[in-house]
Amino acid sequence: MFFVNRGDTAMMEKAKAICANCPVLEDCRNYVLYRPERYGIWAGMTEKERRRYRIVHNIRLPAAAHGSRTRYLSGCRCKPCRVFYNRVMRTR
Repeated sequence: MFFVNRGDTAMMEKAKAICANCPVLEDCRNYVLYRPERYGIWAGMTEKERRRYRIVHNIRLPAAAHGSRTRYLSGCRCKPCRVFYNRVMRTR
């Protein structure tokens, strides 16, 4: 895993070259393809490449859990959703 500045193609290619020879490349790929990692070079792929790979190979990311930052229901009364909703309302 490498974090490269957007547009820095030279560093991106170096990171991908290192990944290509990594002994855990398959494990890394299996990890990152099923998680919503948005940043960095993982398993020799950028986020855009990972997204394309998921589409071509019909891999779906798991849905975010209730009460998480990406998914909460304001009308839901489960404890995680209530806690997160209250936290969001306090910051406004």
